[in-house]
Amino acid sequence: MKDNFSAYKQAIKAQYEEEKQGNHMNLLLHPTSAKLRKLCVLLLKASTDPNDKKIFASFFGFEFELDSIGKIKRENDRFKRFCNFLKGKNDLSEDMDAADLLALLVGYKNRPYQKFINSHQTETEIESVENESPEEENITIATFHEDEPPKIQPEIKEWQQPERSKKPSKQNYLIILLLGVSLLSGGYMAKDICFPKKQCMQWQENHYEVVDCEVKRLGLVSISPVEPLDEDLLEFKKVKLKKGMEFFKYKKPLYYYYKVSRDSIEFFNAPGEHPITKKPLKEISDYIIDKYVK
Repeated sequence: MKDNFSAYKQAIKAQYEEEKQGNHMNLLLHPTSAKLRKLCVLLLKASTDPNDKKIFASFFGFEFELDSIGKIKRENDRFKRFCNFLKGKNDLSEDMDAADLLALLVGYKNRPYQKFINSHQTETEIESVENESPEEENITIATFHEDEPPKIQPEIKEWQQPERSKKPSKQNYLIILLLGVSLLSGGYMAKDICFPKKQCMQWQENHYEVVDCEVKRLGLVSISPVEPLDEDLLEFKKVKLKKGMEFFKYKKPLYYYYKVSRDSIEFFNAPGEHPITKKPLKEISDYIIDKYVK
């Protein structure tokens, strides 16, 4: 089973290498947890295969509904596992549910895993039957009468034999596929070693910027810490608000604030923590707008 599951994951990885240049290239070429989450919702909305909904529910533990999109946004770490797998940083261990959902994201049609197993077993049985079936040979029986000498059939030279088409077996195709995926994975690992990616970020003035993890940026008043990269926070920014802007949508705030002092306040475009103090941000209100927005 372990060998079959490894083959299943290799097939998913091979499909990803093809699909990342396809219709969803903008979401798969450089995958992030946010992009894969968006792709998951997009595919499930369009899917007519009931198995896809079952794959989703088996992995997340709740049914896919339009009003469950908020729950999916809280599953950021799970999508990070997929990013790491596609980048060659983990192998999903023996998590069958995770492999099935990733197969859905990259468009691998031979999903879920049980379907892959059934198909794989069928191909193996066919090959076994083909190998066991002896090739029918044309046997010529020479008949002769007692008063006639036997006719000697001319010997057919090896070079005169009709050429038989040599088609590579399905097993050879699988070996070639696995070798190709291994070479691609090795190439990505070598690239990461020779040209390491920046895996950290740092708050700079009004936004997070991707930096090398060895960088330590010192300020005169305070130190902006170097943190592990969270690609979802790269869109998190400090903003300036003005009168006349739209502050609410569907009765929900579009901005959040942090009170630095009695007369000083900072606004941000998303909920979360203050990038320096790490204290939680508060929702903007009419009172805050009237008092601090000019």
